[in-house]
Amino acid sequence: MNKEGAEALLQRYLEDRCDAKERAIVESWYNARGEKNAVFNSSEDLDLTEELIWNGISKRSSIPKKNLFTFNRIAVAASLILMLGIAFWFYKFQQGQNNKDFILSQMQRNDIAPGRNRATLTLDDGKVIDLSDAKTGVVIDANKLSYNDGTAILKTSAGQSPEEVELRWITANTPRGGQYQFILPDGSKVWLNAASKLKFPSTFSGAANRKVELSGEAYFEISKDKKHPFIVISRGQEVEVLGTHFNINGYNDEGGTKTTVLEGSVRVTLVDSRNVGRSNVTLKLNQQAVLTGYEHLAVKEVDAAEIASWKNGKFIFNSEALGSIMKQAERWYNVVAVFQDDIKDLKLTGAISRYENISGLLKTLEATGEVNFKIEGNRILIKKAK
Repeated sequence: MNKEGAEALLQRYLEDRCDAKERAIVESWYNARGEKNAVFNSSEDLDLTEELIWNGISKRSSIPKKNLFTFNRIAVAASLILMLGIAFWFYKFQQGQNNKDFILSQMQRNDIAPGRNRATLTLDDGKVIDLSDAKTGVVIDANKLSYNDGTAILKTSAGQSPEEVELRWITANTPRGGQYQFILPDGSKVWLNAASKLKFPSTFSGAANRKVELSGEAYFEISKDKKHPFIVISRGQEVEVLGTHFNINGYNDEGGTKTTVLEGSVRVTLVDSRNVGRSNVTLKLNQQAVLTGYEHLAVKEVDAAEIASWKNGKFIFNSEALGSIMKQAERWYNVVAVFQDDIKDLKLTGAISRYENISGLLKTLEATGEVNFKIEGNRILIKKAK
């Protein structure tokens, strides 16, 4: 018997319209189930609800089974209807929870680990050095390369010390799912985000300025030197500073190049393909320059700490477009985001450690009630929540 049939039967019982057979069915729910424990077995019949009905009535009544026929019919039916409704509601709730638990367990079973310290250094002569993922940073000191714990990186030939190896220009690369820190020859610190590249000289000695080239995203803490400006060339612009903290996001798949100041000030100069200056702006704390189309430079107020939260190991999204969030996830977890609904512009808010597996990030986003995810291999399927 299904739910509707049971409710109709109970209503007839309440109104004293049952025949002998129907009355026996209702009253048998009290007698026949008395020795059993409630078990969630099936959504096809009333096993579940009968069990709960018995438990509910038996706790409320001390009437012996043999006197059931003298039991107040209205009280029995009312209790049965109440417990039937509760049982079905609880079953549906339990079923919903089980579905959520199943989806979550699937997500965790197919989980993807976060990025880690991974990078390479390419020297002028084409030599490529794979940096240790057990280390966190590299120190460049003139012609010497070492990790930030003092361990030498370059293997030198017999009789040659690391200090005697000529480096000249160095290119640091981080893959998708990688990040690394670099301390440049002037003591400036650079945190290179996933899928990024930074080119710099092995020494700034004798140069009029300290110039580096960036593709992707990096956070800079620049050592002060009024006589030698620090210049970052990135995707259609030059950023000039004397000593400050700032973040540049210049990924090719983003809508534009974003320069954000966390301390001090910087000058952003827009250049065209002939490298001729066209316009510039000066940014201060919590200001961001956005370069779009290589020709339009706009300034807006932002939360700079939020913009650079990746450097401190966090994802912080404050009403951010889902498309932008998933681009960050793609680079950090080395996955491919597949939108099955048109919701890239959906604005979401949340925060989580970048060192959580991807299921943690997806669960945080799903908690908004706006979106659902499914992990298939290295693909993240994205749909609007129903």
